[in-house]
Amino acid sequence: MALQINSKYPHFSPIIKLKELQDISKIDEYAAFSGTIRYEVTFDMKDIPDNAVLNLGNVYEVAEVWSNDSHLGAKISPQ
Repeated sequence: MALQINSKYPHFSPIIKLKELQDISKIDEYAAFSGTIRYEVTFDMKDIPDNAVLNLGNVYEVAEVWSNDSHLGAKISPQ
């Protein structure tokens, strides 16, 4: 995870390693954070399906998905 306040975009803070994806508002030191959060994950897929679904759970504002330097899409949250 990397954080960035709007005036510094697109330059992010150094990466903060998390053991699992989580709501940072539940972490005391980030509870009042307002800005952009970048989550990254690396994984290997042996079998590539013709169709796949990526469930991002609850996203507030905007989510963008990239894979192998290809932009796969963006979604603006209705919340």
